[in-house]
Parts: sequence; structure tokens; C-alpha cells
Amino acid sequence: MRGFHLILILAGFMLIFGCIEDRQQPPAPAQEGPRISVIGAETGGGEPPAPEEMTDAQWAQKAIEERNAYYCLKVSIERQEACLLPLSNISVQNCMMLGLYGNERVCLWHHARTSRDISICDMLRGDEVLECVRELSPPCTMEPDEVSRGRCYAFLNNNSAHCRDDQCFFDFAMEKKDASACAGMENHVKKAVCEGIIEGTDPCPSFSESNRNLCYYMMALGRDNPSHCYSINGLYETEIAYQCFFHFALRDGNKDMCNALELNNRWKCLTEYAMEKKDLGACQAIDRRANLAWNLCFDGFARKFYQASACNHLPDGAVVQVNCYAFVVMASPELELWDCGNIYVKEWRDRCYMNMAGQKNDATYCNYMEDASMRQLCISRI
Repeated sequence: MRGFHLILILAGFMLIFGCIEDRQQPPAPAQEGPRISVIGAETGGGEPPAPEEMTDAQWAQKAIEERNAYYCLKVSIERQEACLLPLSNISVQNCMMLGLYGNERVCLWHHARTSRDISICDMLRGDEVLECVRELSPPCTMEPDEVSRGRCYAFLNNNSAHCRDDQCFFDFAMEKKDASACAGMENHVKKAVCEGIIEGTDPCPSFSESNRNLCYYMMALGRDNPSHCYSINGLYETEIAYQCFFHFALRDGNKDMCNALELNNRWKCLTEYAMEKKDLGACQAIDRRANLAWNLCFDGFARKFYQASACNHLPDGAVVQVNCYAFVVMASPELELWDCGNIYVKEWRDRCYMNMAGQKNDATYCNYMEDASMRQLCISRI
């Protein structure tokens, strides 16, 4: 009996230690984690090959194909502009990616005009901002006042009812050959002239002298015919006669039109003509005995156009001539060789060359100077 118990005890120990031993056995491979496969060198193992880098041309092509300008940023710097240009008209954002303002400007104008979006104008620079706003604003809204807006709307809508002053009614009637537009004019003389021009009649003889002169002046302008200027009575000493002859002198480039005016207005006409046309010959057409008019014309011409040689025609050595030379030679932003060479007075001619050498930073011009000491001073300053 005792032997039987011993066998049971031994069997129990075997079961206990057997279970412990079983629990310590590692699990089967199929029950533990992911399977790891190791590729040997003979089967192509090691680091995977890096993809080939794309060239500038390939990135540019990809940008165009996918219409995506951001691919151009992968292109080398010197080629990015060329990559972006074909894509710039797609969006304003693409415009802003351009590096050259000249290209950006063209692009922004394109989008502003295409979309009629005034906000894009703010991306431009300088005066172009206002130019862009004006172009894209609704018609006539940028006109500065009611009269200008009325004129704009009249011609835009082909309707003189928008006019707010006589000049608008008159100009509309002349351009459209529409006598009905004359009816809107308040001045009865201008209204009669307006209708007379379109209908081919001459209303001027029916008016008193002052109104008759105004009538002929307007007839001259309306019919674009200077012969009506000669119908103004008297010696053409009035301001309206001056305006009539001066208008056609400028229009035709004919200073002789001024000769019809009485003396004071004639000199005024020639002086203004000289300034408007940059024609020194108009000053020379003034009678030399009209000293004040003569001097004012040449001095004004020299100062306006920085032409020192025009001072030659002023009285030699007079204060007006000295001041004239001094102003041009000292104040001119860009002296010219031919002008310096034509100055009569040696002292001012040399000063002109000296200042010209300084302006151009070129001592060559010093060699034109006659005075040796002045010439050396000129050279030493460069």
C-alpha cells in the first residue's frame, strides 16, 4: 500500500514539472510576430536605388502639362522665369511669382482687363495704378465734375440731353451735324452760330458789333476757316480777334497770321507762337524798335528752352543780356556743344564749356575754351 502511494507521489511530481517545462517552451513560429525574410546579396539585397532626378526641362514640361506653376520652383533659378511665363496668364497668383516686373506688369494688365477687376490695379506700380483704375471704371465715372461727366455721357450715349454747358451742346452739334443740339444752348449768339454753321447760313450781320465779333470768331472755329477772323471789325485789337488769329497761326504753323493784329497784339501773338512752336524766327519777326516786346521774347525763349545763344539777340552788355546768359549757362540741366559754341560773348562761351565739362565729367570740353587760365582751371576740376 505504501508502494502505491509512492507511485502516485512520483506521478504527481512528473505532471507538475512537465507542465512547467511545457510553459517555458517557445511558441511555434506561426504564432509569434511577423515573419522576417532576409534577402541575401546574391538575390539583390541592400539599399533600394534612388529615383533619377528630373531635369529643368522635365519639370517645366510637367508644370505645363499639369498647369501647376509651383513645379517651376524646382527649376534652376536662371530658368524659372521662362518656365513661369507660359503659365502666368492662368492666374494672378502666377503673375506674382514672376521675377521681372516688366513681365509681371503685362500679366497683371491682362488679368485686370480680362476679368474687369479693379482690385488688380493696386498690384501695379506708380501712375499705372490710376491709369488702370480709369480704364476699368464704368464709363465717365472718373470725370472730375458734373460738366465733364455730362459731356462724356452725351457722346457715349449719342444724346446731347446729357450736356451741362454750351460748349458741350456746340461740340456735339458740330460733330454729329445735329442742329437740334443747338437748342440746348443758353447764349443766343452761340445758339445762332451753331444753327448757322449746320444750316449753311450767316447769322452774324444781324447782331450788334460786340456780339457780331463773337459770332464771327465762333464761325471761324466752327467752320475751321480763318477767313471769318478777318470779318471781325476794327484793327483787330480786341482779345477775341487775338484769339481767332492766334488759333489759326498755331494750327497752320503760320506765324504770319499774327501780322493781321494791331501792334501790341501782334507782338504778343509772335511771342506766344515762338514759345509754343519753339520757333526763334517768330521773335525775330518782332519789329526791332519794339524794344520791350523784342527783349521779352528772346529772354523768355532762352530761359524756356535753355538756349544760351538766343541771348545774343539782346542788347550787348545790357543787364537783360547778362542775366539771360547767366541763367541758361548756370541753370541748364544739359548744356549742348552747338549752343555753347554759338554764344557771342567769349566770357560766357568759356563758362558754358566749363559747365558742360563738369556736367559730362569730361575734360575734353575744356579744350574749347579760349582763355588759357580758365581752361587750366576747368581741367583741374574734372
